[in-house]
Amino acid sequence: LKYLFPIIKQLQVEGTLTDKISTEDLLHIIMGAFRLLMFKWKNSHFEGNIVEKGDHTINTLLIVLKS
Repeated sequence: LKYLFPIIKQLQVEGTLTDKISTEDLLHIIMGAFRLLMFKWKNSHFEGNIVEKGDHTINTLLIVLKS
């Protein structure tokens, strides 16, 4: 969390991510999405390509959270 917070804050300052949502809330949204992805991957007995699914997740989040 301590590493991701400044990155999110900087992206908000640059205008890449929305500033209509607090940095803390964005952090929880992003971390939650990846924790759920990893949980589902673990429950599937590590089947599937986690890198591809992670790339898809981050691209989806960027679409939703861009300013």
